[in-house]
Amino acid sequence: MDIYEDSRLISLNSADAVKLNGDYNSNVFWNIPNIIPPDKDIDHITVSVEDFEMPISYYLINDTNDTLHYNYNSVDTFITLTQGNYNGSTLITELKIKFLEKGLTATIVLSSVRANSILDLAVQSPTSRFYTIFQNP
Repeated sequence: MDIYEDSRLISLNSADAVKLNGDYNSNVFWNIPNIIPPDKDIDHITVSVEDFEMPISYYLINDTNDTLHYNYNSVDTFITLTQGNYNGSTLITELKIKFLEKGLTATIVLSSVRANSILDLAVQSPTSRFYTIFQNP
């Protein structure tokens, strides 16, 4: 029996994978065709993983916390943030954009006095009442 040796480098990319949980990349499957030569009588195969890199695939703002409910002029309404990762500045920008889409100009600052990086929010409309409604998902 002849011994046939072969070496292949296979690169896996989540863009080429079958996603098993919707649009998320945290559970994927790759089809690797032609890994075994079809014209060879194979008795034994050795496979090894040379390198593996797993990026963080979760979002700070996700489908469980992307909605901010609030009451404006006695009307309960909400904004839905774009899912993703934010720092203080980019979260403030996202909130301002979403409020502006509802016709509200918001002043939002990251408090340097308060602990835990609290955002102070004010809507620029002195004749209207605005307050947030906290809800558990």
